[in-house]
Amino acid sequence: MYFIAANKQGISGSSLALHIGWSEPTAWHLLHKLRHAMLERDAAYHLTGLIEVDESYVGGLAAGTTHGARSTIKKTPVIALVESRGDNLTGYLYLRPVRAVGAKVLHAVIASRAETGSTIRTDGWKGYCGLDQIGFEHRPETSLGRHRALAQFKLVHR
Repeated sequence: MYFIAANKQGISGSSLALHIGWSEPTAWHLLHKLRHAMLERDAAYHLTGLIEVDESYVGGLAAGTTHGARSTIKKTPVIALVESRGDNLTGYLYLRPVRAVGAKVLHAVIASRAETGSTIRTDGWKGYCGLDQIGFEHRPETSLGRHRALAQFKLVHR
C-alpha cells in the first residue's frame, strides 16, 4: 500500500515487484486487487454539506497557441467537487474527466457524487444553472476572475 500511495505517478507491477522482491505476475495481481479495492471504497463516498464545484481543462497547449490561451484542442475537461468541513478545511474530493462541461453532464456528475440537499457553491458558469431543481441548494457566485478567484473558491482551486 505504501508504494502505491507514495508515488504521485502511481507504480507499475514490475516496479512494485522490484521493491518487494516478488515475481512480476504476483506483484501485478496484488496491485490490481488493491486498485479494485480502492475503487470500490471510493464509490461508497458521497460528498455532503457545503461543496465547492468547478470545471477546468487539463492538458498542453495546442500548436500555434500562445502561453495561457484557453484552447481546448488538446485539453480534457475535468470537474472537481470538494467538500468543505469548515474554514479552509477540506473533506472528500471527487475529480473526474468529462466529455463536456454543459448542464447535462455537470448535473449528472454532481447528482451521482453529492448527497441530495447539499449546498453546491459554484461560479456563474451557465452549466450549473438548474441545480436547485434537482434537489440541491445552489449558491452561484460571479467569479472575481484569475487570481482573486483562487481566494474566492479556495478549496476547489487548491
